[in-house]
Amino acid sequence: MTIGLGGKTGALTYYLTNGKGPIAEIDLALTDSASSTVAVSVRKPKAIVGDDGLVGIGEIDGSGVKGLSLGKTFLDGSAGSGIRLTGFLGSLTIGNIVNGADVVLSGPPPKAGMATRLKAGVIGDGTDISVAGAPMGSLTATAVGVGTISAPSVGTIAVKGKPATKTAPAIPGDFRSSLTVAGTGVAKGPALKSLRVAGAVSGATIIVGSGMGTVGDVGRVTARSFVDSELLAGYAGSVEGSGAFNTGTLGSFAVTGRADAFARSYLIASNMKTVSLASIDPGNGGTKFGVVFHTLLKSLSVRSPAFQFDPAGPTEQDLPSSDFWVRKA
Repeated sequence: MTIGLGGKTGALTYYLTNGKGPIAEIDLALTDSASSTVAVSVRKPKAIVGDDGLVGIGEIDGSGVKGLSLGKTFLDGSAGSGIRLTGFLGSLTIGNIVNGADVVLSGPPPKAGMATRLKAGVIGDGTDISVAGAPMGSLTATAVGVGTISAPSVGTIAVKGKPATKTAPAIPGDFRSSLTVAGTGVAKGPALKSLRVAGAVSGATIIVGSGMGTVGDVGRVTARSFVDSELLAGYAGSVEGSGAFNTGTLGSFAVTGRADAFARSYLIASNMKTVSLASIDPGNGGTKFGVVFHTLLKSLSVRSPAFQFDPAGPTEQDLPSSDFWVRKA
């Protein structure tokens, strides 16, 4: 392992477990979030077999940096609390995040318009990602487990999955985390520009700009399936639509799975432009689910079973013999 601090400001202190690794802790002091960088490189000796060559990190604490480039490492919650920086973090590149390790960033950017960009492998269950004081420009991951993600605004979240190899099965690229986008400090554009999920959005609650005076706009959401989940854009209240709407607009929403791709879930926004559902599971034990809007729904279509929303039709339109509805609240 080689651990280095770039830039001309601040200090880095690291601690190795048992004096040889993995990395128990990295402490940063008085670093500059506009210029300081931290890099950890790992080289596996050719003589060592039966080892994946990855090194665990328990904690990274202290002041902000422009970038954390952590190469062949993984963040391990069983060895520490994860990454907790009081200053701005420009970018993070790391392997998997496991055993409930968190990423907590609280500092404002050194210059207006800067955003935090995160890139990881599989983000496991129990991880909380909190970006405060700065936008989250992007989050890219192989898969995202049960946990929480929060930020004032978000550019792109991309969950890509991973194809099978000779030694490992495929990872479908599911998203199972709760996502809260405050919708504050948004200069222009949506508070959440895009959420792209190669696999399933499952058991997730996605809330964008629920408070008055916040931006609740969502650009684009695409996934293979959307199951037992909620997307509330500029809305706070019950899933029947009796709560408070602001001016949130959902630009487009699409699920592409051929069977039961949209199931027991809710989309709620004041305005919606395009909703496209390749398939739905029509049953929910007698409880209505589906799409609720307040002012405008431009178009909605379901391919299987076939259903076409009529913008000039009644305020409640149901798929016959099902629990799926489209409702104007």
